[in-house]
Amino acid sequence: MGISAGQVRAAAPTAQRLAPVLDTLVPADETPSASALGIHRRLIDLAGGIENYPRLLAEGLDWLDQTAGHGFGSLPPEGRDRVIEAAFAAAAGTLPQVFATWVRADTMTLYYRDPRSWPGTGLTEPIQPAGYPDHALPPVPE
Repeated sequence: MGISAGQVRAAAPTAQRLAPVLDTLVPADETPSASALGIHRRLIDLAGGIENYPRLLAEGLDWLDQTAGHGFGSLPPEGRDRVIEAAFAAAAGTLPQVFATWVRADTMTLYYRDPRSWPGTGLTEPIQPAGYPDHALPPVPE
């Protein structure tokens, strides 16, 4: 069961709130941050097709903001790290733990599926479905 068109329009502020969360998980370095690749918007789209996922995102973002004491996105990077670490450290099955686990898993899948994330990683094609057929070979110097 997906979300309605009205819920999709209402999700725009959620995408803005989600961007700093994803950028805490995948910050910019020699590769772009998650939000620079639009992963926060793709995650919203993905969530729209999964029952209760939009609600998980909304409630998880609310938890982050509450735990931060104000907007999560206004925290410095070290503060964001602490709040995210608290979410992962929460008891199994609780809102923060489930939110952090699902968001991380889907963020990583969406991020590394995008070829723009590959420079600097040694990847030249998607990992799946082929996997790493050359895993037993020594690395090739660049």
